Amino acid sequence: MIARCSTSEKAHAAPPEAAVWLKRLLVHMATLAEQDTRRVRTQPDTAIHALRKRMKKLFALLRLARPALSVEQFATLKGAIRNLKRTVATQRDQVVMDELLKSLDQDGLCPKDADGRKIRRKSVRPAVVTEPPMEQLTRQSSSLTDRLGRLRLFSLSWETVAEAYAKTYRKGHKAFERSHKDTGTEALHSWRKAVKDHYYQTLALHAWLGHPRRLRRTRRLSSLLGKVHDIDVFVRTQGVDEPTHTLLEKKREKLLSKIQRKAARVYARSPHEMEEKVKTLLPELEA
Repeated sequence: MIARCSTSEKAHAAPPEAAVWLKRLLVHMATLAEQDTRRVRTQPDTAIHALRKRMKKLFALLRLARPALSVEQFATLKGAIRNLKRTVATQRDQVVMDELLKSLDQDGLCPKDADGRKIRRKSVRPAVVTEPPMEQLTRQSSSLTDRLGRLRLFSLSWETVAEAYAKTYRKGHKAFERSHKDTGTEALHSWRKAVKDHYYQTLALHAWLGHPRRLRRTRRLSSLLGKVHDIDVFVRTQGVDEPTHTLLEKKREKLLSKIQRKAARVYARSPHEMEEKVKTLLPELEA
């Protein structure tokens, strides 16, 4: 959806102003999130997943607008996005655990708890979203759309967008370098957030940047990091026995090896090289 909105800019005779382009995207994402909340009661799994992804995309785009926002504005919007995600966090986490358990069964693994009993899928299924959270979701999503609709991004330019994009890339680049020494749950989860932000920002700017290979590689890197995080959460929350823990640790090590190879390609450029390259591609900044 981000890419379709961005690609439509090519139809314009003149490039859009950065502020107009980004505000339209932000409001569009928030409007789609409102639609997601209305589907939560009838399609909880798919709607909640879509809503959480929408919030992650929205926050990645908000980072591009950060140079034009005050500290208070950014903090308020960040908090609103985070609260929306947290309202349905429990349901989504349980669905993820259920899906992981299914994939482990398909791989021939039979996860057991600390007492040696097989962990069954029905034990990790999410509860139905009740009426109070539904009302809260509706209020939160409507309020977020309204806040974004009243934003004024007058000081935003394509140059500041390029700098914000490079800053996100730099954050992921540093996390990649740290991962050679630290592969703990928190370190990798933090890195995954930066990878996702970079992916969504690249997707939003696809009309000018292109970068189809970067999109594929970054998406795959995020997916691999997500698999490691799911294993870590599963081990922590399900209290697995020692044999199961050993099997999952081996699976984790294989994923880490793939992550390093993929990340080496995603972060092949230095942050400075990436910023200079982007500045030659965005509207009004072309060489």
